[in-house]
Amino acid sequence: AKRQEDLAYLYELSLGTIGGAQPQTELFKILAELDLPKTELREVPESIGTMKELRRISLENNGLRNLPESLGKLSKLKKINLGHNLFEEFPSVVTELPKLEDLALDRNKLTTIPDKVGTMKKMRRLKLARNKIGHLPQTFENLSGLH
Repeated sequence: AKRQEDLAYLYELSLGTIGGAQPQTELFKILAELDLPKTELREVPESIGTMKELRRISLENNGLRNLPESLGKLSKLKKINLGHNLFEEFPSVVTELPKLEDLALDRNKLTTIPDKVGTMKKMRRLKLARNKIGHLPQTFENLSGLH
């Protein structure tokens, strides 16, 4: 039990290329950065919504197709990398993240971008390369802070 308590104060966790990692997110109460690239992750657990201090998540090069709704509770999240996964639809839950500035969704299977993307006022960097997006929504022009 003492070892689990120690994890509650972990600030950054990086687990790359370990195959099938399923971290018990409820153990990490103050974690600010979560790196899980190339871990063969197929889904993000709902409990990620309990990690209220997260500011950066890196989930690139996995097999993700969707995200849990609880991700929308991460009000401090500024950066999320979802590049090189299997998303066929834009994960609309990211539009609920009030501080999100940097979103990578490159190298997925996206064909459309929802209008709600235009409400992401803090967005500074949006990577959508290597998808099959036909056109951008009219609301895209509302993203005046993009570089």
